[in-house]
Amino acid sequence: MRKRTLAVTVAAVAMASLAVAPATASTSVCTDRTFSISERTFGKYVPPWTGVGDKDFDGHGPRVQVWGRLRYNTAHTSLVFWITMKARETKSDWTAVDGTRSYAFFTAPSGYVIQSVTDPIGRTLTLVDYSRIYVDDDHSDDVLGPAINDPAHPSLVQSYRVTGDTEGNEAGTRSGVTTTTRSMEIHARKCTTT
Repeated sequence: MRKRTLAVTVAAVAMASLAVAPATASTSVCTDRTFSISERTFGKYVPPWTGVGDKDFDGHGPRVQVWGRLRYNTAHTSLVFWITMKARETKSDWTAVDGTRSYAFFTAPSGYVIQSVTDPIGRTLTLVDYSRIYVDDDHSDDVLGPAINDPAHPSLVQSYRVTGDTEGNEAGTRSGVTTTTRSMEIHARKCTTT
């Protein structure tokens, strides 16, 4: 009998609290915006010499690895573009460069949260173009396409222009990469509660 009385008392208290505080309805109103970003070229990034070798690739490659990536901040309100380049002489004293640089890419207007990044026809972009790798075999710049070649989810990178070996010393001074990102659309949403 005691359990039943307690249950009735708890139910009565709950009903009384509902009567005292009427429920208020709140609604969220969301606004979606699309920001068109044109193809963008980031000036030549020259990674630092690692201290290995003599600063001259000397016709021995180098074996070059480059990749670009676009990263959200924690709140999904901005994007930063990162480019990484590594190059290592293929023999001799193993001269090497290795480094990463970041560039501010996009900041959403106040209150907006980035939802997705697509190309202009709506395909979701792959935001990390992992490791384009090749061996340089001359003193000319090399223009490379992206490592990711998925037609359903194309890479954010349009191209890399890489300087590997040159005449004389280049590690930390001339070897580097210029990266171009493709045109894209950034979709963002702002919600307010009324």
